[in-house]
Amino acid sequence: MSSSKMKFKYALVVDEENLESNDWASENGHDFDPRQSYAGTVLSAVFLLVVGLILGVVLDQYTHRPTEAYESKFATEQLLPPSVKDLSIQKFVGGNPFFLSNGTEVIQLDPRKPVYVGSPSPEIDDAWEYLIEARYFEIDASEAKLLWPDTYTNYNLHYPNGTATDSYLGGFDTFHSLHCLNEIRKRLNPEYYPRTPTHGPIHDQHCIDHIRQVLQCLSVASIIPSLYRPTIDIQYSDAAQPHVCRDFNKLHNYTRERYSRRVKPMDWRGGFL
Repeated sequence: MSSSKMKFKYALVVDEENLESNDWASENGHDFDPRQSYAGTVLSAVFLLVVGLILGVVLDQYTHRPTEAYESKFATEQLLPPSVKDLSIQKFVGGNPFFLSNGTEVIQLDPRKPVYVGSPSPEIDDAWEYLIEARYFEIDASEAKLLWPDTYTNYNLHYPNGTATDSYLGGFDTFHSLHCLNEIRKRLNPEYYPRTPTHGPIHDQHCIDHIRQVLQCLSVASIIPSLYRPTIDIQYSDAAQPHVCRDFNKLHNYTRERYSRRVKPMDWRGGFL
C-alpha cells in the first residue's frame, strides 16, 4: 500500500472516531458544537506558540551568558578589549608540507606574510621579535585587584634594588606562548642561537610543557583531514583548514599601545595571519 493511501486511510479512521464521539455526546444529552472545538484548538495552538517563544528566549539568554562565552570574556580575561571578542573563520595558509615527484618534502610560504621559519636570518628574527617584544605592559592597582583579588600584592613590580612599587606588570598569555615557541625554534640551530643563563634546558622544558597545556586548554576542534599524497603513496595531514580565530592583530595592537606608554616598540609593516 502506498504512503498516500495509508495516510488517507488513517484520516478516514480518525474521522470515524470523531463521528463516534460526536454521536456519543448527542446520545448522552450533550450538544456538540464544532465551532467551539475549532476555537479551542486555535487557542491551544496560540498558547503553545507563546510558551515556546518564551522558553526560547530564556534558553538563549541562559546559554549565551557573556561571562561564559568564548567570544566574550571569561573571569580570567578582564583586560581583554571589546574589539577582540569577535570571532571569525580563517583558513590557515602556508607551511603545509607537500611532496615533489622525487619524494622531497617542501613547504610553500605566503610571500605576503612575515617569515617565521627557515634557516636562521635577521629577517626571521625580526619577525619573531616584532610579535613578542612588547608582550608585557603596566597594570594599575585597580586592574590587579580585578585579576587577582586575593593575591594581587604578590605581583608588585620591584625596582632593581628589591623595593616594591604600586605598579604591576603582565601580558596576555598568547605572547608568552609565542615567546616559548620562538625559544624552541632557536634550539633547532644552537650554533646560531647560543643559550643564555636564563634560557637554557630548564627553560626549554618549561616552554614545551606550557605550550602543551595551552593547546590542551584551547582544544581546537577544527578537523585536520588526511590527504593522499600520490608522489610518496601515503596519507598525510592537510593542516590548511578553516579555524575559529580571535583577531590577533587587534590584540597585538592593543598590547603594543599599552606597552608604548612606557617604551616605544619597534615598527613593522604588514599583518600576521
